[in-house]
Amino acid sequence: MLTNHAWQPIPGAEGVEVYPFLRKPPDILSSNSYLIRTAGQVILIDPGALEEQSAALGRVIAGCLADHLRPLFIFVTHCHIDHSLEAPAFRLPAAGGEAWIAACAEGYEYLAAGDERFTIAELYGIPFPAFRPDIQLLTPEDRATMAPRSLTLPGGIVLRLDTENLSPAGQAPPFFRQVISLGEETLELFHTPGHSPDSACFRIGGILFIGDLLAACNPMVAGIAGWRREDYVATLDNLTGMLAGAPPLLCCPGHGGILTAAQALDAFRKLRTEASSLVDPAEMNAERLHFTTEYALDLIGEAEEVFSAVAGRLYYVSYWLEELGEEAAAGTCRALIDTDQIDGCLADFRKLAAELRKGRRIKAEFAFRSLAIIQKIKKLFNRAALDGILPRQLLERATRLVMDFIRMTKGVRDGEGAIPVDLNELVGTLLDELRKNPHTDDSIIGLAEDREAFLAALAVRIASEPLFAETELRFESLDALPLVRLDPARFRDNLADLLGQLAVGGAKSLFIAAGNDADGALLRVVPAGDPAPEPLSEARERLFARRFAMCRVDLRREDHSFVMRIPS
Repeated sequence: MLTNHAWQPIPGAEGVEVYPFLRKPPDILSSNSYLIRTAGQVILIDPGALEEQSAALGRVIAGCLADHLRPLFIFVTHCHIDHSLEAPAFRLPAAGGEAWIAACAEGYEYLAAGDERFTIAELYGIPFPAFRPDIQLLTPEDRATMAPRSLTLPGGIVLRLDTENLSPAGQAPPFFRQVISLGEETLELFHTPGHSPDSACFRIGGILFIGDLLAACNPMVAGIAGWRREDYVATLDNLTGMLAGAPPLLCCPGHGGILTAAQALDAFRKLRTEASSLVDPAEMNAERLHFTTEYALDLIGEAEEVFSAVAGRLYYVSYWLEELGEEAAAGTCRALIDTDQIDGCLADFRKLAAELRKGRRIKAEFAFRSLAIIQKIKKLFNRAALDGILPRQLLERATRLVMDFIRMTKGVRDGEGAIPVDLNELVGTLLDELRKNPHTDDSIIGLAEDREAFLAALAVRIASEPLFAETELRFESLDALPLVRLDPARFRDNLADLLGQLAVGGAKSLFIAAGNDADGALLRVVPAGDPAPEPLSEARERLFARRFAMCRVDLRREDHSFVMRIPS
């Protein structure tokens, strides 16, 4: 494996060395960079986006050119701002050599136009200064004719470009390879669209530089401008075939650590399965990033409340089990969730939000780091272990809180999973369940002969707190209500959670009325009590509105009631 920030030989390329500049820990603000030095030139793969990174790379390049003056070639694996922004900074290297920037045809055009959508600069909230690369690789003419092409650069430097189509006849998109001859050395380009139209991998000797191919299915990455699932799946198939049939390679990604060929091959196969399951994610643009950021900010308080409730219930159960002399069961109960780690995640979440508000984080970084925190909480929250101990409604609330945010960042469109539903039956059945107390004396006495089952039932009994014991639930509906299209499981859980939050806020009665609206069905929830129940916070109302929208329901507050409109 290669060592970071050190020159070392490239296997399979005699006299050629590589200097990895890996970002540790990986981040979204700038990519990994890789320097290559040969007898005739210095090559920089992906210059990144940070001035301090450019300065560090510049010092290494200056050392190379001081020993031997030679041209510098800058190749970008794709035009995204985190890989390309600093490219112009290397046009005048410190030692005075010539420098040339090269990009695939599509990226060449995006960079020359300063296209903030396709360079994803709009997601970073900063302008992208246009610059025209010096060399256009894999031009439309190259792809159409596959005729050899030579470029003569100032100073008499000659590049030869040889293009071939490696794919079977009729495969779309074609798998193009372009051999770039730089004097005595050659660099191979493989067109690998999907993550972006201009994505390319470069190979020299036994190393393949793969850009962002490993990240293309990530939440908030799938769906960026130019992302195309069909192209990405074809790219993974092409590279899988190439790696399976080629000598061992090291694969150097744009973010994260270096992989062996075997590791990359395994990753590509898994990514193909994941990519094939993605269905037309919503575009990740500035509007969606703003929505994601606001969602995450609203989520913080809700997450603290929910996971505090989970931890509190577990400690309550373990306390009473100890009081009943069941110390082992109490210890097992406490160990079901690492509350300290979850508390640490939530503290990090709060700190991150404070940094965003103070301007120390850009929205894109905040959104990505928020997602990482939520994903970590998801791993720590073992729903299966808690089932049968904590109330279902509390577990559903915690699960939905985590999964809905992750689902939204993946670009899943609202209303997926919607089917025709009888609203009267769905709501009526839910209210019947909420009114019942499933824990009768007979349900636990009957388990007295089975110690494990008895202790499990006892834990549930201790943890359970009838949410609607002091809240009347009334439902009034129209007999002729038409079928509506929604996601029934998600709607059911959201409605149960909304009613529960209103009950906790002091509602002594909840009146639910179903009726017809001009565009479909309408469901109204009216909380009442004396004194008047506490209103939901604005942040919680926004969270509920987002969650209901995911199941194709428009939720709005009108005076003291909540109105849901559901199109037919």
